[in-house]
Amino acid sequence: MKHIKISLTVLFFSLSLASYAQPLIQNKKWRLIWEDNFNTNDNLDAKWDFQNSPSRTLECSRWRENASVENGVLNLENKKENRGGQKFTSASMWTKSKFQYGYFECRYRYAEARGTNNSFWLMPKNDSSKFEIDINEGHYPNEIATNTHRSIPLPKFAASRCYRAGADVKPQIKIELKKPVLTNKVRLISLDPYHVSIAELNIYSGKVNVALKGKAQGNSTLRAGFESSNAIDGKLGTHWASAEAPPDTLVITLDKPYRVDSLQIHSGYYAGDSRNVLYDYTIQSLVNDKWVNLSTGRYNKAIDLSKEFHTYGLLWNQKELIWYFDGKEIRRELNTFCNGEANIWLSSAIAGWAGPVSDKIDGTAMKVDYVRVYEPVNE
Repeated sequence: MKHIKISLTVLFFSLSLASYAQPLIQNKKWRLIWEDNFNTNDNLDAKWDFQNSPSRTLECSRWRENASVENGVLNLENKKENRGGQKFTSASMWTKSKFQYGYFECRYRYAEARGTNNSFWLMPKNDSSKFEIDINEGHYPNEIATNTHRSIPLPKFAASRCYRAGADVKPQIKIELKKPVLTNKVRLISLDPYHVSIAELNIYSGKVNVALKGKAQGNSTLRAGFESSNAIDGKLGTHWASAEAPPDTLVITLDKPYRVDSLQIHSGYYAGDSRNVLYDYTIQSLVNDKWVNLSTGRYNKAIDLSKEFHTYGLLWNQKELIWYFDGKEIRRELNTFCNGEANIWLSSAIAGWAGPVSDKIDGTAMKVDYVRVYEPVNE
């Protein structure tokens, strides 16, 4: 197996951010060293190896037959068929070549169904220094998940962040009422297709958060540890998380009627992260036995990453990891353990943690236009 190792110099670290991301990768300080434009099926086996087995942690087995090239596009097809003891099949593949550091980019489209994981990532196939960099674990319709994992040495370490393409993320929502309302109940309704996560729903009468004196009831709970009572316990580190069954509702019943003049919602799992943040919501109060709207918001611009091709990129060096979506930086982290050689992986998977698994998945595909690797040029 041919191994490719990219040496870096001080110049690499001094390059401006403008030099990193596609389309600015055309800057002469970068050189294309490896690519696959998926022109023919014949070249596929020359550059890639494939999984041919069941998948222990997924709801699909994955096979070489599910990967094919047509009209310059690689298709990783999802099928509803019993094979390998699992009810669906899909595809996963990794490069025969290995890489260390550089700028990595893939242009692809998501499979058009919930429950699919559309991934472009880096991990050593056979190496004792196990680490993983997920450039994107994409979930239909617009979730981009970036992760780093380390399994050796134990314990396993993971740092995950999510980004919603086309969404105006507002993890904290402050609602000032033009006119106070007298109420003993407040209801939050979310229509987002993903489950919603609420750290705190604060209800203010003057400067007093009267929600702390109430009781919370959600229409569903994702799992143990995410109970509705977490939304009014005064702690940002705990959350109510609903199951994925919109509309998701959370009702706060106060110990008595209060004159409410403002509210504040803290949503999402992580500070600065868009995972399970409120996007499409209505918040209401019960007035004279009728639910009255206090505020509505819709931050999701309904971008669908299965409709068109988009680029997902990673700048990887000894000091930093920088993720890009369509040439725009979306995350930056210090590189603390990803320093060995790694294969490039393209994987389609079917899993409940990517959304509800249904027959809609059958016949969909992750479609890949190209994969490219660049190294900095010494000058």
